[in-house]
Amino acid sequence: MSLLLESICYTPEGFRNLDRHIARMERSGAALYPGHAPYCLREKLLKSAPVANGTIKCRVLYDSVIREVQYAPYQPKVINSFKIVASNNLDYTHKYADRSALDALKNGVAEDEIIIVHNGLLTDASYANIIFFDGEKWLTPSKPLLQGIMREKLLVEGKIFTADISPTMLRRFVHFKLINAMLGMEESTGYAIEMLV
Repeated sequence: MSLLLESICYTPEGFRNLDRHIARMERSGAALYPGHAPYCLREKLLKSAPVANGTIKCRVLYDSVIREVQYAPYQPKVINSFKIVASNNLDYTHKYADRSALDALKNGVAEDEIIIVHNGLLTDASYANIIFFDGEKWLTPSKPLLQGIMREKLLVEGKIFTADISPTMLRRFVHFKLINAMLGMEESTGYAIEMLV
């Protein structure tokens, strides 16, 4: 089985949404490694964290125990084009380090990024959840491939709402953004909906 992965945003202010990352790790650990000892992620990160002068991506690799913690400067992806692709067999309930199934969907795609359709409904991009603006409110697919940390936070705060969104519904929206642990709603680039239709 592939190692699991948590990608955590680390800035001079500290680790962003750390409690949510800890909770997701414990949920995944309980589901895949019943009876494992608590990960004690907070304590491990406080011992290993470098001085942050900017935004740093912290990668935690784990299975029944934490195997490795890595730090690297964060550079957002530059995306100029998107393609919608369908996959009804992809299961990404837990955040795995092995992205070969996601990478396979991108093979042969000339565009910079893909948006994945599962059973007729939009889910996620290959590395982020997606949110759509209809002119009044932000909506996110109700059945994402991965329950992202930033998505969860924005839902709890009432800043985004869930909906079943099919490709035929895209013209109802004005623009869209990609969000993940490293990219909040305000930091994310807005893309015209015409890039998807």
